[in-house]
Amino acid sequence: MIHIVTDSTASIPTGMAASLGVRVVSLRVVLPEMTYRDQVDISAEEFYRLLPQCEGLPTTSQPPANEFEKVFREACDGGNQVLAILISSRLSGTVASAVAAQRALPELPITVFDSLTTSGVLALMVQYAAEQAASGAAMAQIIAGLEEIRKRAQLLFTIATFRYLQKGGRIGGASALAASVLRIQPILTLHEGAIEVWSKVRGKRKALQAIVETARERGGTGDHMRVVVVHGNDPESASALAGDVSEALQCPRPELMQISPVLGVHVGPGTVGLGYYSTRWVQP
Repeated sequence: MIHIVTDSTASIPTGMAASLGVRVVSLRVVLPEMTYRDQVDISAEEFYRLLPQCEGLPTTSQPPANEFEKVFREACDGGNQVLAILISSRLSGTVASAVAAQRALPELPITVFDSLTTSGVLALMVQYAAEQAASGAAMAQIIAGLEEIRKRAQLLFTIATFRYLQKGGRIGGASALAASVLRIQPILTLHEGAIEVWSKVRGKRKALQAIVETARERGGTGDHMRVVVVHGNDPESASALAGDVSEALQCPRPELMQISPVLGVHVGPGTVGLGYYSTRWVQP
């Protein structure tokens, strides 16, 4: 049997992870007085409540390799295989920690997959892999499907302020300053594992409309679309986006996922986004 492991930036709700049989390894949120395990010691709700009270910005860190070792050993018990699907190596050292654990356990059948993304698309990848594993698919088949999703899926999101991405070094100060001065609402994406500006519009509503239209143009419409809406403490905008997506893409209403605290450190509150892919892209 193939067991799926991911990290907390996938922002998968606990109940969903349990139903899929997915193990989640937590990154860390580092505050002046304490280090928290993402979504274990601190929930998204608690984090967004504490964030305005912090002097300066919190920082983040990857899980230690020994934590991956423990999870890998448990998952491989009884001769099982492990597939770890993790946040982009260009955003975090999490893949490096998992690879170090893999090398420390050469006798175990462990595969580490760099998703080159995070959040909503990472969640969709994990869901795909778990469902394929449950249906009896072989590791090579699952990896082939993940590679297609990685190549063609898209995460699009808009942020309330560049402050967090700039302070965390995820985007340049010049871009942040220009957007602030011109009052531009950026639409961001991940390209080859790094955050890039996809488009620029004026106003959050126009940004969300552009996100929906991009998904419709690139993915199409119908039940073959797999979609998730993510947000950072902005359930109203997320719910509105989910309704617009369902109508425009003629697909079931997307699930809403609260962006994990570790990602919240870098994108800040008020972030709203969409992850999507078409199952037609991964069919044999």
